[in-house]
Amino acid sequence: WAQLIHDLHNKTSALVALPNCRMDAIGIIYREFRSERKVRPFWFFIPHETYRLTEQDTIDFVNCIKEYAFISIFNKDHNKEAAEACQYLSMLLPELIVPSLVEQLFSSLDNMTEPHRFTSIIICLTRVARQIVRQTPSYSEGQIYVLPLLMSVLPGIDLNDFQKITVTLEFLDTILKLITCIIREKISDFLSGSFLSPKVRKLVAGLIRALVKGNPIETLKYFLPKTCESIENIMDHADSSGLLIDHKGDIELNWYLILFAEFLRARGDTLLIYKQMIMSIFHRCIYLIHKDSYEAVASAAKHLLKSLSHVYPMEYQLTVENFDEPFVNFLPIRAWGQAADFDNLQIQFHIPNENEIDFACEFVETFLYLELRLLNEKCLKMSNNERLRSLTFIHHIAIGCFRMVPHVDSEKLPNLIGKTFTTQALIENVNEKSIHAAATLWQPLALSEIETGQQIHDERNRANVQSYNNLMESLNLLLRKNTLTWKQQKIAISLLYLLLQNRVPIPSSCIRIFMDFLVHDNIELRKHAEKSITAICRLQKPPRICMEKPIDEILQNIGQSAPTLVGGDHQPGDRHDNVWVTIDGYKQPETQTDWEQTCFLDKSFYGYYTWPNIIKYSMNKRERYTANNMPEQVAILYERFIDKNFIQRSIQLMVFDEEKNEIKFDKTRFLMFKVGKDKKSSLH
Repeated sequence: WAQLIHDLHNKTSALVALPNCRMDAIGIIYREFRSERKVRPFWFFIPHETYRLTEQDTIDFVNCIKEYAFISIFNKDHNKEAAEACQYLSMLLPELIVPSLVEQLFSSLDNMTEPHRFTSIIICLTRVARQIVRQTPSYSEGQIYVLPLLMSVLPGIDLNDFQKITVTLEFLDTILKLITCIIREKISDFLSGSFLSPKVRKLVAGLIRALVKGNPIETLKYFLPKTCESIENIMDHADSSGLLIDHKGDIELNWYLILFAEFLRARGDTLLIYKQMIMSIFHRCIYLIHKDSYEAVASAAKHLLKSLSHVYPMEYQLTVENFDEPFVNFLPIRAWGQAADFDNLQIQFHIPNENEIDFACEFVETFLYLELRLLNEKCLKMSNNERLRSLTFIHHIAIGCFRMVPHVDSEKLPNLIGKTFTTQALIENVNEKSIHAAATLWQPLALSEIETGQQIHDERNRANVQSYNNLMESLNLLLRKNTLTWKQQKIAISLLYLLLQNRVPIPSSCIRIFMDFLVHDNIELRKHAEKSITAICRLQKPPRICMEKPIDEILQNIGQSAPTLVGGDHQPGDRHDNVWVTIDGYKQPETQTDWEQTCFLDKSFYGYYTWPNIIKYSMNKRERYTANNMPEQVAILYERFIDKNFIQRSIQLMVFDEEKNEIKFDKTRFLMFKVGKDKKSSLH
């Protein structure tokens, strides 16, 4: 690699040499550079000092590549590769890469004629964010750019340019993950005085989640009492204002309940201090009928039980420094962008103690059984909203306390399965082996008993077929009428699709309705019709022709010698008598007759251990329908598939269903036309 770098640097025209060097070579050189300077286990190869990359080699390499990487940043075809190259180059020598990129960003802010330059440079800065915020012995000036960068990219949050706002938010997310942010108490006033829209609430909930995970003790100390107090004040006026039975709800109460649910994500030991406060909120808000309100309460119950009963990491930071120490002992800016030492993470897990388990059990016994009794006693008298509220609360409690319930295979759980039900076949049919086995176990039946059983069997099959046909005709009649909505038609046609059988003739009227729905105005109905027609085409295909031949005859026809192992002898592995089964030496048939006579074994184990005396295989041909023996169901498909107007209309609708310039391969449509083409060609 040192020689490669020297060659690139000594070229009279580096522009000629660089295109011949792949972009991933930069990453390879970086990894080689790191491996030569990193203490590695003794079994790794360590190159001799004369063959290692020197500091001057690194400087020459970065200077040779950086200008062309900077030019490629604004090339829309190669900006991602350029960003990756800048990332590797900044890892080698950040002092040569970071200042130039930051300068280009500041110059692009005032460029009104080329707004795409801002987007391209932000993509590149996102890749080098760690080198900007990190202090190293050779380069520590990158941190002075952090605040100017954060302020300068804010205009990139432009709702009129989706790509611009996406790359800007990604840059902010990357930078803020690498630096230590100290949250001030002003956020308390923001949360307590803002009732945000539902879309913004999710973003603020994520902020609270980060606060709770980062410092649960201080977060709960500042926020939870104020939130509970606000909920109590609102609920004090609930009786007079009818809030408990108001389906519209209260936007202020919903906001505080969402905050309350997020605060209960804190560690279980930190929640024990606020036990009475938490239980009081649940007692007062459990019967709220507004959907957003009771869903927030149910989520709070789930988060509480998970925090009390689950095992999870207590700290999510990858560095071991204590950020609460005075700045004299430790300055947080020193830890910006530092990589984690995975051999010294010192992970501490939250293990539930007795008090937390007791709190969780008390919560479950207080509220879960209360809801179960309410459903048992007043289920029929409750409204749909009240019943849904109760079931939602039970569902979230069950999810939260799932870890405290014994495993389903545990001996503590008795076998509660009392009965097992099986789906009955439309036409009952017992194979011959089962009949012979039953005959050997039972006493011989009289001829009259056998005839009576056969009559009952036939009568039951006729009744099942009659019920099946009646159901198919009823659904078909509903689809023929124009009284159903599109949603109801979708349900009906999906039921018809699921009722298709290969042992019962499909009613012709159902096939016609499927063909009509191929050109329906609704895209979902057309897709169901495509699946149904594909299934019908496969069900109507003639059966394969199977043959049985001795192994000696098969080998003789293909010019192979007699098998060495037949019957009881076994010798696993490759042998001269089973090579012909593989693709090796396979010759493609040249005529239709040769193709139909070719033996393709569908059992992969044939010949591996031994050869059976007789081999049953299917021939490569089927019976062909003609105009005289074509069933009515097949005739309907055939007439539609040869109708050019119908095919043209259906194909136009299929093209309209696809997104613009993104027509993808559809397996269902391919099979539908393939089998339909086979039916069309069978008459020629």
